[in-house]
Amino acid sequence: MDCIQKIAKESIFLRRIFIILGCMLCILLFSGCDNEKGQYTQMDINLALAENEDAMTVYADEREIIYIVRERINQEIVGKTDINHSRIVVYDYVANEIRQELQVNDYKVNAVSCVTPYQNGIIYINYAYAEDEIPGAKQWKIKYYDGRKTHLLKEGKTLDSFATVPMLAAVGDTPIIAYQLSENGGSTFVIEKVLNSKLIKIWKSCEYMQTNDYIQTNGKEYCIMTHKEGNDYASLVVGNESKVEFVYDLENVINSFAITKEHIVCSLGDFGQGKLLTMSIESKEKKEEEVILQFFRFAGSDDNCVLCVDSAFTPYLINAKTCTAEMINIPKSIGEARRPVGFFHIKGRKYMAWFYTHDEQKFYGLST
Repeated sequence: MDCIQKIAKESIFLRRIFIILGCMLCILLFSGCDNEKGQYTQMDINLALAENEDAMTVYADEREIIYIVRERINQEIVGKTDINHSRIVVYDYVANEIRQELQVNDYKVNAVSCVTPYQNGIIYINYAYAEDEIPGAKQWKIKYYDGRKTHLLKEGKTLDSFATVPMLAAVGDTPIIAYQLSENGGSTFVIEKVLNSKLIKIWKSCEYMQTNDYIQTNGKEYCIMTHKEGNDYASLVVGNESKVEFVYDLENVINSFAITKEHIVCSLGDFGQGKLLTMSIESKEKKEEEVILQFFRFAGSDDNCVLCVDSAFTPYLINAKTCTAEMINIPKSIGEARRPVGFFHIKGRKYMAWFYTHDEQKFYGLST
């Protein structure tokens, strides 16, 4: 009898354990769904392209995207490249209509590197290989299209790599342009802003030189990667539309960087020996965390988050305040296969995600 009672008590105890474990499992499963990082909403954006064309999205905001149409051409005719950037399209995805379209024909073969809205039109940078010049030399133009006609703001040449073609980004409503200026036998790094359709100088340095082709911004400030002669590693120039606030010399190899509301954020080091670095813009206080991965394609924000990918295009969310990175999900419609993705900050913790291959492009609203 005692044995039967003992077995009965143990059976009740085990049932209670199973019920508790079952409840805990349900809580974990449902909380995992609710707290899953990266909530995507697919966007109905269809780019009108011919069979021999593809598109590269270069700008996005709450209403519009700007993309460059790339036309495949006969490489035997043009020599150095088989891609011509034939036109720039400003597409209003809310109204589902093309707002502006500009044919690009400055050169025999065009390569548009940056575009940003300005007033009633756009500012863009176009470059091409300079014929009969030093190998690798490029000629470039900075132009403003006001919706009716184009205006040349500046033109020049670079004898170095693609990384010295001018770069462009909007800080608020003000376009910021940076480039390496070669003149009188010397070379100077210049940062300028566009004001009343003219270039106004912000900063000029003979110590630092351009080493990258893009400007990061949080909407009020910008961050540009440069290099100081004699230093082993890159330097970051941080400023606003009025002045350069400071320059920070790094102490490690940099993979990517961004600027948020309060911090500079960097991925540093080689694979297996990586580091995340965050630095307060105001106090210059730094935090470092060791990570195995390297991170790329940083997209900052006017909040405290950064979106990026690892070398396999797996998306990650970096918290600038805590200096931590967390993997986020991929849309179910994309599937398990990793494909290139670009992130465009919209506002706060909202982004646009652009997943693409050579024959397919998908756009998603992304809340982090």
